[in-house]
Parts: sequence; structure tokens; C-alpha cells
Amino acid sequence: MITVACVYYESPNVPYWSQCYTPEWVDKLYRGVLRHYKKDFRFVCLTDKRYKFEERIEQEDLWTTNWLTACQQLYGVVADRLVILGLDTIITGNLTNIFHYKGTLAVPRDPYDLERPCNGVVLCPTRADIAHSPGQNDMRVLDKYPKQWLDDLFPGLIKSYKAHVLKDGLGDARIVYFHGEPKPHVLDDSWIKENWK
Repeated sequence: MITVACVYYESPNVPYWSQCYTPEWVDKLYRGVLRHYKKDFRFVCLTDKRYKFEERIEQEDLWTTNWLTACQQLYGVVADRLVILGLDTIITGNLTNIFHYKGTLAVPRDPYDLERPCNGVVLCPTRADIAHSPGQNDMRVLDKYPKQWLDDLFPGLIKSYKAHVLKDGLGDARIVYFHGEPKPHVLDDSWIKENWK
């Protein structure tokens, strides 16, 4: 069974661009997966305390609320197949082909440096070695590992809002990830209103 994992915690130390996150962002991500993936799945959120989320969202304890390393713990969530998503991600279409990827670690290319990984979407088996690997943040830890590029595996299906959607439109995207600013809550795009609820 696929396990979708994300992280949410409340701390004065979170970067300015993620201070807009609330528990509702976790629920919206879960509901997006639920609408667009018709098979059974687990949804796990790593948290610093217990929050009131949608009933089927499992909560596991975070080891740390240091934003540079908290995301690394996601790679240690016990699962047969793991999908890691940022809270600033919108599901816009059928996820079956993407979620049924059976290979090793797969990530998007950084839209601004195509030879480096971006952590907007990660597909992999559980990787405790990454979860416990020291590094600046999970993207720089990912630099060290062999990986497949989601952009090559699923052309046009996983897009950056800033680098792809603003330039070329939504197209046939199934997953849109936001990095930095702007975030979905300040945008009026009709596809965001339709899919982020």
C-alpha cells in the first residue's frame, strides 16, 4: 500500500515562507490525494503535538522542529512505498501512474538548477539512511544519492508553479508544488480554487 507523508509543526523557527501553514493545509493535501487516487493508501503527518486533522490522517512524532532537518525524518516513515509531499502542493489530476512507480528514489529536478534535486515530491521506498543522514537540509542530503528524475519519468505531470505553470500553464499536470512564494492561499487561479479545498 502507498503511504503519503508530510510534516506539520508550529514553531517560531519556521521560515517566513511557511508561516502561513495551518492544520487545514494538511487536510487539503489529504483530500486532494483522496479525490485523485482511488486505491487504498495511508496518509501520515509528522507533528510536534497532536492536531485535529481529517479522521484518517495518522500522526507520528517529530524528532525535531528544526526546519532544516525536520523533513529528513519523512524518509524514515515505515512504508512499502513512500510518497513525500510538501504542504504547499496541490493535487490536480489522476495519481495512479505516478503512485505506482516501483523504482528507487525519484525526485523532480530543481527548476533553476537541473542537475540538482528538488524535494517538492519524492517517491521512494523507506530510506532510514536519508532520515538519519546529517546535512544542511533534505535537498542537500538528496544530492548524495543515486536518483531518477520525475521530470523524465512523468513528463509534464509534476510541475513547479513558479517555473512551469506560470510560464506554460497547467497543461496535464497531476501535481503542482509551490516553493518559496507565492503560496496557494494568496492566488486566485481557478484551478487552485477547484483543487485546493
